Amino acid sequence: MFTLPLLWGGNRNPVWLAYASLTFLLLTVAALTVSQEQWQRCWQRYRNALIMLAAWLAFNVLQLIPWPGVGAISRDVFASALTTVQSCFYAGLFLLAALLLTRPGRLRWLALTMLLAGFAQAMFGSLMTLSDVEWLLLEPKTYGIGYATGTFVNRNHFAGLLVTCLALGVGLLLGHTGPRGGGEGLSRRARDLLRWMLGPAMRLRLMLVVMVIGLVLSRSRMGNSAFFATLLVTALLALIVMRPLPRKVLVLLSTLLIIDIALVGTWFGFEQVVDRLQGTGQYNEIARVSADSDRLNISAETWRAAKDFLWLGSGGGTFEQLFPAYRPVDLRKFFDHAHNDYLEFLLEYGVVGLVPLVGWIVGALLSAFRAMRQRRNVLMKGLSFSVLMAMLACAMQATVDFNLRIPACAAYLTLVLALGYAAERVPTMSGKTVKI
Repeated sequence: MFTLPLLWGGNRNPVWLAYASLTFLLLTVAALTVSQEQWQRCWQRYRNALIMLAAWLAFNVLQLIPWPGVGAISRDVFASALTTVQSCFYAGLFLLAALLLTRPGRLRWLALTMLLAGFAQAMFGSLMTLSDVEWLLLEPKTYGIGYATGTFVNRNHFAGLLVTCLALGVGLLLGHTGPRGGGEGLSRRARDLLRWMLGPAMRLRLMLVVMVIGLVLSRSRMGNSAFFATLLVTALLALIVMRPLPRKVLVLLSTLLIIDIALVGTWFGFEQVVDRLQGTGQYNEIARVSADSDRLNISAETWRAAKDFLWLGSGGGTFEQLFPAYRPVDLRKFFDHAHNDYLEFLLEYGVVGLVPLVGWIVGALLSAFRAMRQRRNVLMKGLSFSVLMAMLACAMQATVDFNLRIPACAAYLTLVLALGYAAERVPTMSGKTVKI
């Protein structure tokens, strides 16, 4: 999971196929080595989620089958077959997580690994932009010059991954117990301050600052909007649900908003993001078009196409082949995705195909909400905060981007959903907390 984003976000067939093969290999090893009791426990805890995933995969396969007198549902069987393999990859990741995330410490290490990946992406992307060395990992950049993109081609996908990792970092900070001081007076306060400055909480906080810098330097409108909006919304939800709300949580969330927006964001040009937001939809007198008119046109035409395949869809991965038949005459650019995950998924899978997928996602959302409200373990509460924040951010970004079509972003969201289910279901010792 740390290395998956490094090569174009995994958005090359050989790259994600290699990771899919590794996932299937790990599943084979698990089938041969994991005890039957552990498999049964996994089924008991995640039965509904696994049933939804199985139904989703079954529908992917049904789209490939040539039906008598009708033919296959898919309008491009090869593209749908490749997309089905990709769906199996994500389902395999979820199954591995459900099987192996049996202790709080394992949840912590998975979240930390994803957080470190986001930190590495932010460091690399920021250094490339601030030093004017415009490179991806293995080749010079040809797109997004002047913006932080990390090792991704598209800055919006880079921002989408960072927002997910930022959410995990906030949750880990909320789940950090902090040092226990001893003694009284000034010496105790000085000792506690020194422990805090040299401790894991400060390291986590610095990683969050670096990722906020990378996010601001990406100038991604929806990426930045999603982070700050979902942080605020999830914080308000925590104020309502976490009763009584620990003072540490309130202080942490306040400092995140104040320091990251007022100081870090301003220093690294947050006003440029604001300018881009204000320019959204404005009419250009010279070009005689509105900003983002192409995105609006493609969304409208995708909706028109989706109505023609409303119930069963056109087949996974068929947007690129199908859209030219609906393409407006004045749409100059080439689009291989709809820049709206909701419409593209509706077009390709229809209402019937989306039911199990939506059920799987909503199940994770409800599990995270129940964990935030009911769990006593601080790590589980923190991770539930992360899941809710990451899912809300993904829901916002899906309205204008296609992050769920980028393997690294989709794989990270899959594991976030697994953490959402696990935050409610993984047992912890009563009263015991887990240090980060």
